[in-house]
Amino acid sequence: MDLEIEPGFVQLGQQHFAVGINSSIWYYRWRQDAFGQVDLKGVTLVCKRDYFGTIKSVCLNDTWTAVLSDGVVTLHMIETQNGDDFKLPLQSQSPIIQFHIVDSFLIMLDAAGKLMYYLIDDQALLTEHTDENKIVKCFPNRKGTRIVCVDATGNGTFYNPVTDVSIMIPNFSPEIENVLWDLEDRNIFITVDKEKMSSYLFVAISLDGAHILQLPEYLKLDEVDMQKPGVITYIDKDLKPIILKGGFVYSYARADGIRGQYLTTHSYINSWRASNDSDEGHLRYFLQNLACHRYAECMEVARTS
Repeated sequence: MDLEIEPGFVQLGQQHFAVGINSSIWYYRWRQDAFGQVDLKGVTLVCKRDYFGTIKSVCLNDTWTAVLSDGVVTLHMIETQNGDDFKLPLQSQSPIIQFHIVDSFLIMLDAAGKLMYYLIDDQALLTEHTDENKIVKCFPNRKGTRIVCVDATGNGTFYNPVTDVSIMIPNFSPEIENVLWDLEDRNIFITVDKEKMSSYLFVAISLDGAHILQLPEYLKLDEVDMQKPGVITYIDKDLKPIILKGGFVYSYARADGIRGQYLTTHSYINSWRASNDSDEGHLRYFLQNLACHRYAECMEVARTS
C-alpha cells in the first residue's frame, strides 16, 4: 500500500497500525476484527493526529492509542479526530520514560522510578509500585500480571501487581535489552542481551516459598540433586529475538527475515519420539522437563520407557 510519508516509525496493533514522523501519526485499519483476514486493498486511513513535541513511542490496543512525547503520555481512542484526550502524568508528577498498553491496562514508568497501572476505560489509577532502588526499565507479560523490573543498580526483580510482591532474579545481567515471556508456559521468561539469552522459571510453590530459578541443564540423573548453575543460549550478532513460544525463540534477521532456535534448556523437548525414541533420548527428554518443572511430561516418559 502507498503511504503519505516515509515513516520514521511503525507500530502494529491487532486491528490498526500507526506510521509517524516527528510529531505526527497516521492511523490505518488493516482488518475489521482481531481474527479477520488481512486485506491490503481494504486498508483505510482512520485518523491523523498531531502531537505536541517529538514522539518517542506509541502503543495500540484494539480501541486506544497511547503516545509518549516530552515525558507526557497522550491517551485517546484511535478512530477519532477530535475526541477527549487524557494526558498523564498529572501536574507536578515526574515525566514518563516508558509505557506499555496491555489489554485494558496502561502501564507506565516515570523518571522517579514509580511503576503505575491505569485502567484505560475508566482512566483510573489501580496501583503504584516503587522499589528500594529506582526502577529504570520494565518488561510486562502479555496480560500485565507479571513484570520484570530493572533498577538503577542493574539488578532485576519479578513483580506481581496482584499481590504487590517482588522477588529478586538471580544472576541477572544489567546489560539486558529485552525480556520475552513464553506464550505457552506462563512461568518461563528469558532475558536477552546482545550475545546471549538466560532462561528463568517462576516457582510459585516450594519449600523455600515463591522464587525465581535460573534454569539449569541436567545431563545425568546424578546431577539432579546438585546445585547446578543456570545455562545460557548464545545468539548470532545479527539476530533480534522477538517471540518465545514453547522454548523456541523466533528472531528477526535483516538478511533473511525470521529465523529460530531452541533454548539450550529446551533443545530436545520437541524432538522426543515417544516410544520410538532411544534410552538416551528418553533420558534427555526426562531431564529437560524435570529442570522446567514439567512433571506431567516426566511421568509420561517414565511410563513410556
